[in-house]
Amino acid sequence: MKTKKNRNTSNNKPRTRVRTVDFMRIEGTVNNQPLSTFELDVREKLAVSASPLNFMIQQEDEALRDEQRHEAKQTLKELLKAAHLTRKQLWCYRLVFREGRTIRDTALLMKVSDARICTMVEGIKTTLKRTAAKLENGQMLFERISEMPLEAWEKQLCDLRLRKGLSLRRIAAVMGISWPTVHRRVKAILGRLVVEE
Repeated sequence: MKTKKNRNTSNNKPRTRVRTVDFMRIEGTVNNQPLSTFELDVREKLAVSASPLNFMIQQEDEALRDEQRHEAKQTLKELLKAAHLTRKQLWCYRLVFREGRTIRDTALLMKVSDARICTMVEGIKTTLKRTAAKLENGQMLFERISEMPLEAWEKQLCDLRLRKGLSLRRIAAVMGISWPTVHRRVKAILGRLVVEE
């Protein structure tokens, strides 16, 4: 007994129906003939769907917000580094500002009073604000100093002190010179800047 082979192998695929749509007619710009049920459905779906332009704008806005968020994190990281907070202050900062814990929870974890945490939080805010102002002023000073004819090590010294906000002792350790020398050179450079104005 012979069986016939089915030559149509597309039976396993679902059938799709293709319908053409006249978008000018759906938008009501061609003639005033009544629309079919299918065309009404298409018009309704078009009305509620977002346009590709809006989607692209939304993606660009999200990318910009991500970039701004990243820059803010970097700035805050540099600010925290320049603020020279104590270990307890850094711990308090992490608990309150990063983890979002309450004053009471932070006090229990750090084994101090609520009032002490409030004082510490205010101290952290004040220190960060002052450090930000110093760094901003230091940045402006450094930009003016960079135009002056200085040796490379003097520019590096000004960069560490004014832009990065390092202490005199830390700069001395980094550069391998005494901290009184660092103090005298920074003072002399700032004095020259004032005289040149």
